[in-house]
Amino acid sequence: MNPPSLNAFAQDDFLAMDKVLEIGILTEEEQISILQNSLRGDSTDISGWLMLGMLYENAGQIDKAVEAYHRAHSMDGQCERCLQLYANALSLQGRVSLAMELFQDAVELYPNNASIRSQYARLLKRESLFPRAFIQYSHLIERDSSNFYLWEQLGDCALRMGMNEIGISAYVSSLNLNAANVPLALKLINTLVKSDFSPTEIMPYADAALTCDSTYIPLLKAKGLLFYLAQDYKNAIPWFADAVAKGDTSLFTLKYMGISHYHVRNFFKADELLTKAYTLDTLDKNLNYFYARALIEMGDGRKAVKLMESTIDLITPLPIELAAYHGIIGDAFQKVQMYREAVAAYRKAIELDPAYLSYLYEQGLCHYYSKEYELAKEIFTRFIGMAEEDPIKKYKSSVSSAKYWIKRIDGELFFEGSPTVRNDTIFLPSGGFIIKSNY
Repeated sequence: MNPPSLNAFAQDDFLAMDKVLEIGILTEEEQISILQNSLRGDSTDISGWLMLGMLYENAGQIDKAVEAYHRAHSMDGQCERCLQLYANALSLQGRVSLAMELFQDAVELYPNNASIRSQYARLLKRESLFPRAFIQYSHLIERDSSNFYLWEQLGDCALRMGMNEIGISAYVSSLNLNAANVPLALKLINTLVKSDFSPTEIMPYADAALTCDSTYIPLLKAKGLLFYLAQDYKNAIPWFADAVAKGDTSLFTLKYMGISHYHVRNFFKADELLTKAYTLDTLDKNLNYFYARALIEMGDGRKAVKLMESTIDLITPLPIELAAYHGIIGDAFQKVQMYREAVAAYRKAIELDPAYLSYLYEQGLCHYYSKEYELAKEIFTRFIGMAEEDPIKKYKSSVSSAKYWIKRIDGELFFEGSPTVRNDTIFLPSGGFIIKSNY
């Protein structure tokens, strides 16, 4: 077999064919030795220095390759191949600034050399110089608009520059040329999600990618996430489950699969999955919220309280998030009939997020169950007044319930003080009541 460098040598028009044939059957070390002896006799042989540089580069001896290319470039500063090989070797050596200067010279001298421009673009992108890389990829696409790789690189640069529409369009163009590029399809899906496209708009790209590879775990997770974002939790679960069946044990899958199970009221499965997810990340606020809610549904309110308290201690949530955590603590205490503690939690939640009136309603319930009827009535009345001012009436159902509880409280208070009659009040579903008197 020919050494790796032979094909590269044979493609260079300036290399003498007899020299290629002379050394082509030799080992790399033998070729280097012959060239070194030849260059001792004629140190002005540019093609010899370039050939020696390529041999060193193939052998991983970048410093020696740079020196050989430098010798060739110093003899002809405008040599096309010298500029390209020298600049590329310098970039591999880590001398990026000089490499970019040489590449810039090369593209100005040889603007139609796509190979040089492509190497320059890759270096610029590697160094996070995205605007400059974007320009180079744009030039390349002008010459070859059917190259799916170039469209993907252009899209990467555009997104890093904040030009989301251009980036998305470039990704779509690349996929239209090569639909089998499933990793790119995943990048497009993630970009569309971050750009607030609706799951319905994104779903066709996921479906098209799945026809190319239905076993690609990141794509299965993305499809599950799209259903999750569409609040179609029932259909999200099988995609996450398929990813798990194929060996995925990531926090992402455990978390979103667990939350999906919570939403469809599979609390046992939700608790199982979220417990595993929690062991991987105890500081995920969204995870902890639903994990605590699942614990309450499983009857483990005390554990839910500890989880929320530790979450509050370990992280610094936004006030609205902190209010939600205190709300969960209130729910947990209410579930185990610790109403005083529940009221304290709901009050804290109201202080942090006074616009979320459900905390006020739950506080009223706790006062009622504690037989603090006057306080309960006061809270329910305040809740009704505030909720009825809400323009979208999102608390309509709770307002009806609060009015019902006030009727019950009025009944309790009316008969509460009689010393001679013990009355059992039987409340009707309609909101009325009948009195059964006992002498």
